[in-house]
Amino acid sequence: MSTLLSEIQEKENELAPVTRRMDADTELIEVSERVLMDTGNPPAKIPNSIYVPLNDIKVFATTVESFLFDSDEQIEVTSEDENLDTAEIEAIIGAMWDAVDSRWSQGIGTGGRQFTYKPFTFQQTTRRGRTSHICAFRFENGVLVPDLRGWDSRYVAYRMDEKGLKWKSYLTTRSASTVRDEYPDAKNLPDAGDLQVRNIWTRKENIVLVGETEVLNVPHDYGYVPGVYQTVPLGSMTADVNSRAYEGESIFLMIRDLFPELVRLASYIQTLNSKEVDHALQEKVVPEDMDGNPPPDHDAVTDPRRVTKTTGGFTPIPIGELRAMAEWLHQMLETRMQRGGLSNFDMGTFNQAMSAVALIRIGSGRDRVYSPRLSTYGLAKINLTRMMIKQILHEVEKRKIKTLKINGQTYDLAILKTEYKLDYKYTIKDPTLDVAQQSLAVSQKGIIPKLSILRDTLKRKDPDGDIRELYSEEAEVFFPNIKRKRILKALAEKAEKGDEDAQQDLDIGLAELGISIDQLYAGNLPPVQPQVPEPAAEPMVDLFDNAASNMTRQ
Repeated sequence: MSTLLSEIQEKENELAPVTRRMDADTELIEVSERVLMDTGNPPAKIPNSIYVPLNDIKVFATTVESFLFDSDEQIEVTSEDENLDTAEIEAIIGAMWDAVDSRWSQGIGTGGRQFTYKPFTFQQTTRRGRTSHICAFRFENGVLVPDLRGWDSRYVAYRMDEKGLKWKSYLTTRSASTVRDEYPDAKNLPDAGDLQVRNIWTRKENIVLVGETEVLNVPHDYGYVPGVYQTVPLGSMTADVNSRAYEGESIFLMIRDLFPELVRLASYIQTLNSKEVDHALQEKVVPEDMDGNPPPDHDAVTDPRRVTKTTGGFTPIPIGELRAMAEWLHQMLETRMQRGGLSNFDMGTFNQAMSAVALIRIGSGRDRVYSPRLSTYGLAKINLTRMMIKQILHEVEKRKIKTLKINGQTYDLAILKTEYKLDYKYTIKDPTLDVAQQSLAVSQKGIIPKLSILRDTLKRKDPDGDIRELYSEEAEVFFPNIKRKRILKALAEKAEKGDEDAQQDLDIGLAELGISIDQLYAGNLPPVQPQVPEPAAEPMVDLFDNAASNMTRQ
């Protein structure tokens, strides 16, 4: 055990640059140090200064996370076997994840904190730049325990070899009373204070250490470390000595260094504004006072409650030029903050009308923030789903059972042993961008095939199914009897449920066509002339802005 602990501590030290970066990001979000410091070495507090805790970083993080939390998830199970019911596999997988979220929402497996997989994991990918989980599905008293645990990757150390994960360790700090409650058989533990607890999974066992004392050692038969550790593919991938700190970057990658300067500038401005009441002064020295004595202390002179001498007097230091330079610097910082983060448009503070092309361009730029997080989240979920299935099949085979109740539903698990491919797809919800894409789609009609428009422009989940639905709707236009049949059948269904008005409308319709209800269901309707199709839809927003439109006309 001492060898394993030494290896873990060595890895924790190796990851120190990454964890320091994560801690710095947390300080940016939470604004933990509310003191204006100078640029000295070491920095010192600037006296008589005001600190302005801007909320840009927290708004940025919350906005990105909210968009990601609200994204549409589509599970796709595909197989070369056309007779395989992939919908059944999708249902079983959905039930497994529902069971996990039900457990998490009760604070089980999450350290008593009530959240679900999606918000926790997306916050890990945004703020930490990686995500880590332990998946240990098992049976207890004949009942499946959907044990999936979310580990804050800030406190996770791991070792890889040619077989994959060699071990994973989760370092947390807990009170002595909490540790004793969780491990009542543990001996030689301190009676009070905070204790370091390491939860370690190897390919053979789950070990818990409190300090260097082993309080748990439970073997398992998975044959692998039952965990997933996924890193966002952004940041340094070089072998440079200092590159480790910038692996798997957070969303603050491009604004981390700018934001403190913006806070410093805002603090300087507010401090200067306060000096209108407590103004910086310069002393007028008259010949009889030029005795070589040092000027009075600045803080004493600027105290508005202190009476200063009148000989010579004091005059304010001119700061007009400083204010002009501050405004220039503010514009520079704000512009670069928007380039590296989310713009005013994303924050909901941009009210100017925009063209479809401009909106789509903004959406494409936003992808640099969202796409790496979505891909990391999806890859982690695929790997965890495969692990869940593998563990469930392993458990049911040991118990010689064929069906299993998951989250209140009973499933035949034989279908999980077939050959199929699993994938997850994600779409960010944004009504404004939807309108822009729809406007572009309208302009493409007649030039680009419908299927390409649905798949590439509108990014629909099931473009082939959409095509079938569109053809079904168009059938009502080109073949009016199809529309009549559908209307009358809908009335018949309402009439069967006791709707008297629907029954009257049905009778009137059948009488006008001169057919019976049996003829209606048989599709025997009298012929009718086709209708003229409705005019094509118009774009909901301009495709180009005014300048681009003028250039096009010229």
